Amino acid sequence: MKSKILLTSAMMILFLFSNIIAQPKESPTAEKWSQDPRQTGLYPTGEYTNLPQVKFNEVPLRTSPIIMQSSDGIYMLNPNFRPHPTTWSTQSEVIVVRHATNQAILLGSANVVWPPGGFSGISEGVFVSTNSGTNWFGWDSISPGVSGHGGDPGPYIDKNGVFVMTHLGYPTSGMFANYSTNNGASWSSNYTIASGSQDKNLAGTDDDPASPYFGRGYCVWSLWIGTPPIAVSYTTNGGVSWSSPFTINSPPSGHYSQGVDIRTGPGGVVYVVWAAPTSGGSYTEDFAGFAKSTNGGVSWTVTENAYDMNGIRGTFPTKGGIRVNGFTRIDVDRSGGPRNGWIYTVSSEKNLSPAGTDPDIVLHRSTNGGTTWSAGIRVNQDPINNGKYQWFGCVRVDESGGVNVLYYDDRTVASNQAEVYLSRSVDGGTTWTDTEVSDHLHTPAPIAGLAGGYAGDYIGITSGNNKVWMNWADNSTGAYQSWMTSFDLGPSITHTPLSNTENLNGPYTVNCVITPAGSPINPAFTKVFWSRNNPVMGDSIQMTNTSGNNWTANIPGNGTSATYRYYIRTADNTGRVATHPSGAPGNFNSFLASADVIKPVITHTPITTCPKIEWPKTVTATITDNIGIDSGWVRWYKNNTSTGLKSFKLINTGGSTFEAAFNSDTSQVATGDSIFYRIIAQDNSSNHNRDSSALYTFKITNVVSKCIGTGTTAVGYPYYTFYMDARTDMLYTAAEIGTGTALITKIGFDVVSAAPQTMNGFKIKLLNTTQTTVTSYGTGMTEVYSGTYSVPGTGIQYVTLQTGFIYTGGNLLVEICFNNSSYTSNTTVKSTSASGRVYYNYQDISAGDGCTQITSGTSPASLPNLCFSAQLPPFVGAQNIQ
Repeated sequence: MKSKILLTSAMMILFLFSNIIAQPKESPTAEKWSQDPRQTGLYPTGEYTNLPQVKFNEVPLRTSPIIMQSSDGIYMLNPNFRPHPTTWSTQSEVIVVRHATNQAILLGSANVVWPPGGFSGISEGVFVSTNSGTNWFGWDSISPGVSGHGGDPGPYIDKNGVFVMTHLGYPTSGMFANYSTNNGASWSSNYTIASGSQDKNLAGTDDDPASPYFGRGYCVWSLWIGTPPIAVSYTTNGGVSWSSPFTINSPPSGHYSQGVDIRTGPGGVVYVVWAAPTSGGSYTEDFAGFAKSTNGGVSWTVTENAYDMNGIRGTFPTKGGIRVNGFTRIDVDRSGGPRNGWIYTVSSEKNLSPAGTDPDIVLHRSTNGGTTWSAGIRVNQDPINNGKYQWFGCVRVDESGGVNVLYYDDRTVASNQAEVYLSRSVDGGTTWTDTEVSDHLHTPAPIAGLAGGYAGDYIGITSGNNKVWMNWADNSTGAYQSWMTSFDLGPSITHTPLSNTENLNGPYTVNCVITPAGSPINPAFTKVFWSRNNPVMGDSIQMTNTSGNNWTANIPGNGTSATYRYYIRTADNTGRVATHPSGAPGNFNSFLASADVIKPVITHTPITTCPKIEWPKTVTATITDNIGIDSGWVRWYKNNTSTGLKSFKLINTGGSTFEAAFNSDTSQVATGDSIFYRIIAQDNSSNHNRDSSALYTFKITNVVSKCIGTGTTAVGYPYYTFYMDARTDMLYTAAEIGTGTALITKIGFDVVSAAPQTMNGFKIKLLNTTQTTVTSYGTGMTEVYSGTYSVPGTGIQYVTLQTGFIYTGGNLLVEICFNNSSYTSNTTVKSTSASGRVYYNYQDISAGDGCTQITSGTSPASLPNLCFSAQLPPFVGAQNIQ
């Protein structure tokens, strides 16, 4: 029998989990890394000891960059540094991310515990650079105050520059988030994403401007119930609020889910990977789970066993007994190059090929969006089975498509010591070049005063402005600190490709911005390679540095129609090469110089009906052309051409989108009128090529369909079938409804997840009202539906009312209740933030009716998005009118 959670503050816990299909059980504490305050994990053991002795640097740290020649190019490795040096605290479990659109802004974090060797407090560090890593500033903790912070930082920076930090709680367990709008100087108070025991969270943001979910943020973690699954929550408003947690998967028998990571790919597709350890014994990571979402995290396609693995969960006796894991990390190629969209995952494995008998870093890749996965590829290139350890790998695909994997390594030091290595691949992970990136060694040891063996559970890597940023923690100064370095990949080229033209004579001017990376650009090697009607781009033109980082060159024309191909190539004084596009000459830019005879292309979704109150309707179309669009317009008439032809110009509202409203008003149309219209477009070529759409038609009606609310937060009411009985009152305002007097015939909700439970004794009641808030259940309501109801699926799902309801134009109170004798899970629906607009409760009433016996409730802060269909006066053919 499931645990009962009553009203008051405890009720909010179930509210947060309203769409998680699971029942509370005893947690297997041995599986958990970061436990609640009553368990051992990151938090103190109660036995404080002096800091262990560590081996300090044997050689001075590098003070200047070094140029490195490798099989895949020439790179510049910069000195190691600490972004926020301190003796006041330890820093572990480090991570670094960059701004979604401004590559100069970086955010690092860590588990910050004070004092070293003890435990007086914990928070998430904030280490910031706003100038591509030239300077760093930061704080030991989230400000203001550190209460409620328990480490495990999962940060990201969204499209608007908002810093978001997800983390565990301490001393109160849970998954929490804060946001900062001033580069980390101050933060919001804790937002409770989920209450109760949670573990191992990370976060990410949709950084693709072409995505319909651009800027959405995601948090993933292990939901610590009997057999922990992976849970997800998302925010659409920069971390101000978060959706109710949703369980992505159901772990297979004998396994649970832990060590999750998340990344968005091209188009905003969200990818999640996790390890599936065995539920007993050594808790070895047995295989990897994978899920993806194409609708902004609302629903997920899950593969519980994407590929086999054999992780390294346990401790390293030769390294002071530090604890280690084989958790998975993920990244996606978003370079726009030949491997755009490829997914890469890494983990630490052993005793399963290609890993040897000692821990190795193993990569798997998918070239088809996670449908299938490659066999494992051994990343570290030291001899196999040499007794040397590689662990805590993390992966980043840089902006040129290079795959970079950072990890701890002891291949060149004593077995009780470690360094840090980066392996890089420029062929999609097939071959690798290893580079030692730490300029000092350290002697790993558990951090005194914390959980047994704890010295952090992951490290971090990111990239931006043609640099790869690496972040790890070591105790070389005597206490664990966050360390960083960067790898300069070489200069970068920004260029807008030339478009088709009718200019046959040329010249065709190629402009670009070339940004150096620690070494000046060599003009002798900065050229445009091009061809005319030839796949081989054998001609070249020297580019001219016009000012600053601006370069230009002119491709000549010859007066005839031709297809031109070209790419830009540069090199700096160290010999590092960059091209535009990446992967040239295999990838190249092209344009056609020719008299244009191609007509514009018009794409339009026809209007089907228009309620009179919504007239004039807006016409929206996508209009494209190989040369460019001169104009678009709509020609239309009412009923027949004898009423007169009209036309109006479409306005370009951005990109290829054109739209405008019919040039008419409600006095000029009547219910039953037919509107005929056609879209016409003309390009800006010398021929003024023109095309038009088909002739479309739609009716002016007195039926209106409308949805109230645009939020996407998933909530479990009004279909709260995790309990036998539920009763929900929801208030919608006249301004939101906006129809005036109308006969409501259907109501519905936008369903996120549909539970299979049939609702018996299902009732819908409506009430015209002047009240503006809901603090109790309504009285004197009209019953418009009584019977059974099962939610048929996701998306907008309507219930056709058995009795039409005359809405009089004011506020509308909607009540939904049901009376079951069993329960399953909740159906969840989309909602919008609104205080005082909902009053609900749920109970298991085995002998009785929740529609009458539930008499008190609570007021959550989200109002379900209501959709309705209604007739406007006169009510033609209406039946059973109240």
